[in-house]
Amino acid sequence: MSSKSWYLIFSKARQEAVAQRNLERQGYQVFLPLVSQNSCESGVRKTVTAPMFPRYLFVELDQFTDNWSPIRSTRGVQALVRFGEDAARVPQDLVQSLQSHAEDLSKCLLQKDRFDVGEKVALIDGPFSGYEGIIHAQQGQDRAIVLLNIVSHYTQVTVGCNTITKL
Repeated sequence: MSSKSWYLIFSKARQEAVAQRNLERQGYQVFLPLVSQNSCESGVRKTVTAPMFPRYLFVELDQFTDNWSPIRSTRGVQALVRFGEDAARVPQDLVQSLQSHAEDLSKCLLQKDRFDVGEKVALIDGPFSGYEGIIHAQQGQDRAIVLLNIVSHYTQVTVGCNTITKL
């Protein structure tokens, strides 16, 4: 039976890739789940790759044979996450699930705010669940203004993008 387990590393701000690269150079097995996200910089929308869990990455260590002490002084690493004196162990099946579904999760995040003005949507959560509407406008990445036809009159309702789906 292997005594290797996955543990959680807390990186310095925006240095997840630096920490990953330097840990791998030292021979550690590292997993940094990445997702594609829509970003808007200077009015230009583009797709960027970002950490799924900002400032966190996973490292596989053998609790008996691996030398843990270099991890703390690795460039990009702030600390090994601990609960009291024990390092934060991450269940093997969780890491395997993240590894196998990272691409699917990334696609979901990309689609979450891809609603075009005039597009028909269905509300799937909240007080208007079951209603259909039309996208009137986007409000940031997380909200949209939807026109609902209620009693033969269109009403604007602001909803979270996670509460609507395309028809």
